[in-house]
Amino acid sequence: MKRKLLLIGFLIVLLGGGVFVFKRSQSEAELLKPLTNKGVAQTFVNDSGESQTFSVNESGYYDINTVSGDNDFLVPGLPLVGFTLLGQYFMKGQEFSFNSNAVVELKPAEFSSVKTSDEQFELLHNGSYFSDIQIPEGEYEVVYQGEFIQEGLKTQKPGPATIDVTSLRVETDKSTVSEFSASSSVTSYEFNAEKLSQTIKIMKNQEIKIKKGRSEDAKFIFTKLP
Repeated sequence: MKRKLLLIGFLIVLLGGGVFVFKRSQSEAELLKPLTNKGVAQTFVNDSGESQTFSVNESGYYDINTVSGDNDFLVPGLPLVGFTLLGQYFMKGQEFSFNSNAVVELKPAEFSSVKTSDEQFELLHNGSYFSDIQIPEGEYEVVYQGEFIQEGLKTQKPGPATIDVTSLRVETDKSTVSEFSASSSVTSYEFNAEKLSQTIKIMKNQEIKIKKGRSEDAKFIFTKLP
């Protein structure tokens, strides 16, 4: 039986006629502690010749790798073959589908350090990063370096890069242990050829989600301001 989810947000991705779906449920409040909720590794292989549906064994945060597939058919959501989408939250039993001739890995999120110096941080991969865990709270000058290329297009057309900063409200369970839950408070920043840098304030308990399209070598550089 399909699990019914109350959505506060979703991302649907077409992959050569298939669908790759990330869902967020209001019931996340019970288990949104990134460092202690990393999920269990799974590999999904679709060699059936048609779109196939898979389900996640354990709730948690995952880094997603597309091991094989055709980049010409990838659109927002799945990383390019050989690349990684970081910090995505899945619920146990959550289902997603993608087309044949593709292999997708879900690995427990590593929340790797992005620090390059005392005051500078580089975000190289699409996906989610977390304040306190990877980026200290504070005010930053954020610079985009690289090309602007839309995702999912055989002809590489220009497209913006974005950063979404989402507040994670702190809740307390019956044993007074703080839990994180997704909030609808999102601030979006768009970068393009005319706007290569912006000032962004990062606060405690926030998710920083970046999207830089198909530009493989592009990156966001966060430099902390005095």
